[in-house]
Parts: sequence; C-alpha cells; structure tokens
Amino acid sequence: MSKNAAKEGQLGGLHSLVAIVLGTQVSHKIKVPVFDAHGEIALDENDEPITKDMYDASPQLLATAIKFLKDNEITATAEQSEAVADLADEVAERRAANKERADRIKSQRDEAMKKAKAQALAK
Repeated sequence: MSKNAAKEGQLGGLHSLVAIVLGTQVSHKIKVPVFDAHGEIALDENDEPITKDMYDASPQLLATAIKFLKDNEITATAEQSEAVADLADEVAERRAANKERADRIKSQRDEAMKKAKAQALAK
C-alpha cells in the first residue's frame, strides 16, 4: 500500500462533498425575463419586469451529475419520483411526435418518388 494512500474516511468525505457540490450546482436557478406575444419583456402592474426562475446547469454539469449517479448505482423510477414520471411522459410524447413526423416525411418522400418515376416513364 502506498504511503500516501487516502484513508477510507477521507474518501467518504470527498464523496459527500462531491455530492453536495453537484447537487447545489444542478439545483441552482437564475431569474430570466418573461416575454409577451410581441417579444417584449412582460411587465407587471408596477411596470416591473416579470421574471421566472430557471435552472441554469450546463449540459456538461448535468452529464457529470448523471455519471456520478450511475457510478454510484443511484437510480429512480417513475413510481418513486413525480419528476421522473413527468420526464418519462414528456419523452414518450416527443417520441410519438417524432415518429409521426418521420412517418409523414417517409410518406411524402414515397409519393414524390412515385411521381418522379411516373414522369420518367411518361417521357
């Protein structure tokens, strides 16, 4: 064993700190303005900008947090978390919409190919 090997307690403490820092960064929110239908910043009755809270974690930070959870075998199911259930519903809706769009594009492409072949045969 190396003379400088970290003690188990030190590693546990470091692991806890990493979890705290990642959790804090992932849950950080910023205030962003709300825009009206004309693209202008919406104002309240006192002519103050209306804002909403928005998470500002970068994709890289989220990927790091996800890897941390995966490496530590932390998982959640839709039955355990309303947020996971909502995300699962949103993913399912997007997949369905993407499938419909892909099917529509394929149908339009097939129709265009039929017309092109018919025109080529007519010449």
